[in-house]
Amino acid sequence: MSAALPGSRRRRTFAVAVLAAVGVVAAIYGSWHLVARYQTRRIFARAHQLLDVAALELSQDRIEPAFLHLLAYTEMFPDDADGWIALADLRAKAAQFQEAEGALTQALQMDPRREHLRTRRASLRSRIGRHHGALVDAQAALERDPRDTEASLIVRTELARMRGADAAPPSDVELSARSSAAENWPGKLGPTIRDFLAELRAQRWSNATRISRSARETYPDTMLGPWLEGIVAFSAGDLRTAEDRFQEALKVSPRSHRVITNLIVLWSREGGPASTADHLVALAERDPGFTYPLPIAARAWLEASQPRQAEQTIRRMFSLLPASSLPYREAATFFLLVDRASEAISTAADGIARFPADPDLHLLQGRAWLSLGDREAAIRSFDTALRLRPDDQVAAAQLARLLVTARKDAASRARALALVRSLKVDHPSDEEVLTAMSEAGQLAREIDTAQRPR
Repeated sequence: MSAALPGSRRRRTFAVAVLAAVGVVAAIYGSWHLVARYQTRRIFARAHQLLDVAALELSQDRIEPAFLHLLAYTEMFPDDADGWIALADLRAKAAQFQEAEGALTQALQMDPRREHLRTRRASLRSRIGRHHGALVDAQAALERDPRDTEASLIVRTELARMRGADAAPPSDVELSARSSAAENWPGKLGPTIRDFLAELRAQRWSNATRISRSARETYPDTMLGPWLEGIVAFSAGDLRTAEDRFQEALKVSPRSHRVITNLIVLWSREGGPASTADHLVALAERDPGFTYPLPIAARAWLEASQPRQAEQTIRRMFSLLPASSLPYREAATFFLLVDRASEAISTAADGIARFPADPDLHLLQGRAWLSLGDREAAIRSFDTALRLRPDDQVAAAQLARLLVTARKDAASRARALALVRSLKVDHPSDEEVLTAMSEAGQLAREIDTAQRPR
């Protein structure tokens, strides 16, 4: 996926003018199909302006509407690093450092050329307790610019910390910022969502409706009000009103993952998994650049016992995103899900041939090799993934476990223990990572103890 390039703002302005002309032509010729396509493109063109609107709101310390606009922007244009950088700036301003680090990670994934972001992310990682990740970033920043004094300080600090017995655990403040749920949105949004959820749990529909209507008035031209109104209606059992409100929210934020998640539950309750899959595919057809619903639709087809439809749905991504590695990742993930590991390996290999620097493809290939029992091939894949992304906790944990279980030499055990030590100072919370770390560390120490001379 490509990131926004210089001059994109001028191209966006030109695109809006072109779309306006297309709309006039469509109206003259009376083609409703063209009118519908124009309306979709008009929404798309309007969404491009959200970045500038958010910057203006943030300059006036209106953090809540700025956040809602950036949320909509990053969902509309997930491959634009500028949106993620702006979101990281906002999260940091709101003292939500975990979320700021996550947004910068997205920006770097979209545009790895923006190496200057590594120092900023290193500082955030040091602050939230991801000390090994901070060290990796700071060292990369120093390789780019040996005069980077902030990166140099972070390297010295983190090396000293890692030479200690154990890194200090994250503080309570840092831990509280680790959830990206809506109740932890910045400014007044978080308390509003928490109050709203409390009223829902107590089934006080009128109070919840009052909060949702207040959100509509306070944050117009955002999805928040209609979305909350839809949740109230759904919770009260009024599915028709709920769908109307969710669809209204989608008109404002056409690619909102949260709204679509609620619609999935609603569609599933109304018509079951096959109907849900149809609805999701229709969403993608109305907005051809929007592929988020397709992997979910494929899983719905599987639940409906229609594996052929599921596979066809996943394969549509290749025609929709021909210049991206995402279709290869989603297809490989799908084949792993349906226990077709050999096809997952070949799909990942095809993706790697085109996108050799994509660590997720190597990670998926490693999982597939592991499911087939080829542990040495899995080691090579996880090792490559870790080389491409040295702070990847899953790759490091799986590699550490395999180095101990598949190999018997002391060098492999030593490397496994080194990987486990680096992971420990980052205080991971992922269950897969924790399990692999524990198994690798315990087994390596047991082998060393058994082989020690008595």
